[in-house]
Amino acid sequence: TSAQAGQLMGVTPAAVLRWERAGYLEPAGKGVRGQRYYEHGAVIHAEYLARMAAMRTSGTDVQVRRRFAA
Repeated sequence: TSAQAGQLMGVTPAAVLRWERAGYLEPAGKGVRGQRYYEHGAVIHAEYLARMAAMRTSGTDVQVRRRFAA
């Protein structure tokens, strides 16, 4: 769920839903009550994409981005 994914990554469930709205994350499935389920690797990748986008828009140096990506 977004709460579990957020706890895993140290962010709020709202941040996980923002990643989904931004297109960084897709639910692996939905529960009976409509709760979304995410794959562990997809959550990690979405967090990475969100950080890279934030660095891009903040004007962070390309070398800093490369070090973070390594």
